Amino acid sequence: LPLALRIAGARLSAGQTARLADLAAALSDPDKLLGELVIGDLSVRRRLDVAWQALDVNSRRVLAALARSGAQRLADSRVLAAASDEAAVVHALANSCLLIQDSETGLYRLAPLVGRYAAAQNV
Repeated sequence: LPLALRIAGARLSAGQTARLADLAAALSDPDKLLGELVIGDLSVRRRLDVAWQALDVNSRRVLAALARSGAQRLADSRVLAAASDEAAVVHALANSCLLIQDSETGLYRLAPLVGRYAAAQNV
């Protein structure tokens, strides 16, 4: 995610992390990853919280189910099945950039940070 890269770069340039290897080590623990991506008022978790709250309950359920599936690439039919054939849900997730569709293959994917966040939500 661009915000995650921006935060990592800001942490390096601000001297919060002396070396790139130290930052990589801090970001390597998946359980702490979202908590590490913070500098000042920039926070990946807060941005994802806002995006999550903007979704309706069904979209949240679908996003969490897709994230928990662990699939790296998701066919259109699988995404629609998770959404109970509601194309509007799929479009809402895609429009919010939480679900990304490859224009060449038509397959969907979740950014890893979005997937981690969504999988941890109680819905």
